[in-house]
Amino acid sequence: MRWSVFIVCLLVVLGGWMREDVSASEGEILFFAEGEDGRGIYAMDFGGEHVRKVGALSEREAVVTSMSASRDGKKLLCVVAMEGCSETRKLVIKAALPRSGMERYGDEREISGTETLRTAVLSPEGERVAWVGKAADGGMDLWVKDAGATLEGSKHLVYCERGSQIWSPSFDPQSVRIVYAINSGESGRIEVVNPKGEVTPLHRMDGERIVSVDWSFRGGLVFMSARGRIFTMRSDGGPPKTVGALHKTEIGHPRVVRWSWDATRCVVGCFPHGVATITGGGSIEKWTGDGKFSKLYGTVAVRPVPVKKDLASEMRQRAMPELVVDSVPSGARVTLDGKVRGNTPFRTRLEIGSHRIKVEKVFCADWERTLYLSRGEKKRIVAELEKRGNLRVSSEPPGASLFVDGVFAGLTSVTLESLPPEPRIIEVACEGWEPMRDMVSVEPGRTTEVDVALRKPLLPLLRAEDIGRTVKPYVTMPVGGLGVAKKTLKKRMRWGMFYGGLSMGLMGAKFVYEKADGKGISLCVGGLICAFVAYPREKEGERAEILRAMRDQNAEIRQYNAETELLLKTRNAAIEAENREIEAYNRERAGKRMEVR
Repeated sequence: MRWSVFIVCLLVVLGGWMREDVSASEGEILFFAEGEDGRGIYAMDFGGEHVRKVGALSEREAVVTSMSASRDGKKLLCVVAMEGCSETRKLVIKAALPRSGMERYGDEREISGTETLRTAVLSPEGERVAWVGKAADGGMDLWVKDAGATLEGSKHLVYCERGSQIWSPSFDPQSVRIVYAINSGESGRIEVVNPKGEVTPLHRMDGERIVSVDWSFRGGLVFMSARGRIFTMRSDGGPPKTVGALHKTEIGHPRVVRWSWDATRCVVGCFPHGVATITGGGSIEKWTGDGKFSKLYGTVAVRPVPVKKDLASEMRQRAMPELVVDSVPSGARVTLDGKVRGNTPFRTRLEIGSHRIKVEKVFCADWERTLYLSRGEKKRIVAELEKRGNLRVSSEPPGASLFVDGVFAGLTSVTLESLPPEPRIIEVACEGWEPMRDMVSVEPGRTTEVDVALRKPLLPLLRAEDIGRTVKPYVTMPVGGLGVAKKTLKKRMRWGMFYGGLSMGLMGAKFVYEKADGKGISLCVGGLICAFVAYPREKEGERAEILRAMRDQNAEIRQYNAETELLLKTRNAAIEAENREIEAYNRERAGKRMEVR
């Protein structure tokens, strides 16, 4: 009995110790290259210290154009171009690398004709395949099928017209949605499609193509532009974050970007000389194989590394509390203790104690709580997110000041995120333009775009004061200088003496009449003599001189005023012509003053 118990316990311990599970390490990098051991698929760790060949191609197989691994790391999907015909490609699923060699599953049929296979990707569970084919009219299609089914059993999801290309599809962690890039001309955009064929745009880059995009097992997105710039972004959209850039250096042209298993760094396949890894902080490590490889085709994939767990760690994990997070609507990003962990529905085990959880989704208000988890507890929470909307305001001219409900919100064009769905009063003002004020309703679950066309104000006509001149009045009084002033004063004094002498003469005549007195006669005669002597007499030459000075001064004033009037007419005519152009401009934009989309 004792021996049987001992043997059972020993088997349990050994079974737990030998159990394989997916680790949280970075995983290993798979790449296609030509090396000392021939042409084939190689595997190496992230440090580049251990490199081994895990598979070779047949004589009819030329190049592996794309690869993707399942979540358990036991299946690898390859798109293989055939020898002698680069347009002929087929799907190959290689299983259990590198233990049991290169076992082939799935569709072995060579694809050619009107819909030529271009690229494909394997779902995390390894049960579904999304592939891109070239249509007969020159456009491209995105299809999805079961891993064991033929291409004829595929379901069509997305079509893009001729001149556009679908690049680099990738499944989400739940193997439901597919993210891909569409390039048209010199611009690219990222979109997501669900099994029903409903497309959701995530991001657009103007003037730069997107060559690769990947969806990590943790829920985030990474994508790379044709210039080698690498960005990360939330899986539900939002502004991208620049991680780093790999230009055409000594390791070649960047072609493919992939997440590491733990989503802490990115792997970039560069044609024709190397592989690079970039951490979240922008640190770049380059690997060229130390001369062991003549050519690396830039085809890379990342798969997790199975590791062994002991019984003690497994029992400790089982004792840890379990947390299940769901949200309404689902697909929200979950952040635990400041680290992004995935999207809802989300399940994990945490340490015992308090944890800060944050659930966020585009067009919804953030949901935050602090939870305490005890030993062995299983807790499920549902975050009901309040739907919100975004408001994007652009203007013509750009760079205008935007005020929302009286508060400065930035310079146009500007996007305001997570606004409650209610009417908002916006005002757009720019120096030299008429301000615009109106009410806009923010709709939940979408970005309300407002294009504002400001009106140009009419220019006011100029006055004489605006050009530094004045309209002078004409002279009506003699203004001839100091000599004329003295003569005028002298003249006034003589008139005063004349009236004074005349008054004395009249008063003396009154005394003579009343009293016949000699004093009265003397007073009368003296006053009349004084009045006669003081009476002012103008000379004709002096008066003519004063009038001539007035005429000359008025002529100068008339000429000055005529010049001022001519200058005002010339400048105001130019202003009126410009005002006519402004009125025509405003009439043309009258129907476009504010467009809400």
